[in-house]
Parts: sequence; structure tokens; C-alpha cells
Amino acid sequence: EHMHGNFVIQKVIERLPQSALGFVVEEIEGQAEYLASHMYGCRAVQRLFEHCSQAQIRGVLDRVLLRAARLARDTYGNNVLRHLLEHGSVDDKRRIIDVMCAGDIVELAQNKSSSLVLERCLQVATFGEHAAALSAQRASLVAAVLAPCAAATAAGAAGR
Repeated sequence: EHMHGNFVIQKVIERLPQSALGFVVEEIEGQAEYLASHMYGCRAVQRLFEHCSQAQIRGVLDRVLLRAARLARDTYGNNVLRHLLEHGSVDDKRRIIDVMCAGDIVELAQNKSSSLVLERCLQVATFGEHAAALSAQRASLVAAVLAPCAAATAAGAAGR
């Protein structure tokens, strides 16, 4: 929670070999949601995504993904989700996109934090190494975004 301590933790994650990071992963896993939405802690979580194997941080990933809807709307949590969309597996990306599609898309798009997550979801589902595997999620996301527009158009036409 110290503003300078997070830099130490980040450097530990960056410099130690993966095999020596178990103690850091355990500490972060126990507080994953809290740290993901913390001004300084979110940076340590993001470094784990960059420097650890999926198997090594599976507990952290699962805890973050379980709270994706809340983290998407959070000032710091959105950064963690966007970082996971960049560094995560295709399944992690799929889970985040599915959560965003299941939410109130208009509210998510109007929220400063979650709109950034929506934007990144569209990017990773359209371009990059996992785009082909995420084609169904891309279609769902586009349909969810367009649904309010179609509803408004239909309501306008019915009123004429």
C-alpha cells in the first residue's frame, strides 16, 4: 500500500526468475481483487501477467476474472483487465468479453473506465493473435453494442 513499495514489488517480479516468484504470487492471490482495484497494487498484478506463466498465476487470474464486471468499472481495475486482454490467454480474453456482453452495454460504454475495457475487447477480438479464435465473442460484442441502436430506431419508426 506504500506508493514507493509498489516499485520494489514490480522490480522483484521483473528481475527474479519465475521459479522464485511463488511467495509473491501467493501474497497477491490472497488479495487479488483488492490489489487489482488499488492505485498501487494494480501495477503488481499487471507485472504478474507479464512475467509469470498462466499455470503459476491461475489463482490470481480466476479471482480477477470472477470480479471482471466490477473491475471494469473501477478506476484502477480497468487497467488490470485491459492488461489481461493484452497478455492473457484466449480463454481469459473470452471470459472478459463474455462478461462485458452480459452487462448493460450502454452503461458500460458511458462509464469512463469500462468504456476503455470495451474498446480493448473490440481490439483484441478484431486484431492480433487470438482474433480468429474470438470471432464469436466479437460478433456478440458488436450485436450487444448495436442492439440499443436498433431498439431506438425501431421505437422511432413505431412512433411515426
